[in-house]
Amino acid sequence: MRHGFTILELAGVLALLAVAGSLSFPVGWSVRERLSVVGAREELVGLITRARGEALRHGGSRLIVIRDPAEIRIEAGGEILHRVDIRATWGTELVLSGGRPSFELRFDASGLGRMAARSVTLTRGSAVARLIISAYGRIRRE
Repeated sequence: MRHGFTILELAGVLALLAVAGSLSFPVGWSVRERLSVVGAREELVGLITRARGEALRHGGSRLIVIRDPAEIRIEAGGEILHRVDIRATWGTELVLSGGRPSFELRFDASGLGRMAARSVTLTRGSAVARLIISAYGRIRRE
């Protein structure tokens, strides 16, 4: 009685695994792109919330969003409190409403935002996530 597998059986199993892997690769890639843009969008939401909190603590703050390089930063009291390179962290690109190169959201000492409504679109490959920020700093995800 013999135990084990023949070379032909092992080659067949490896071939089937290779075919299954190649079929699932595009699906996995699109999921990765989608997770990246959603993660970047949620990080931006968190930074808006943090900027509001810093405004209460420091008597005002600014959230600055720059398209190129894709960067978001929080400033208060004349210093940069937090900076995120969205392209390096998430591999996503920023598209700002109106084709602007940047915008800033100012929060006063009571935590209210001051600016015109803006939208930020985050893209990576075919994946897109959008965030609309109202004049007072309210957020809507799309």
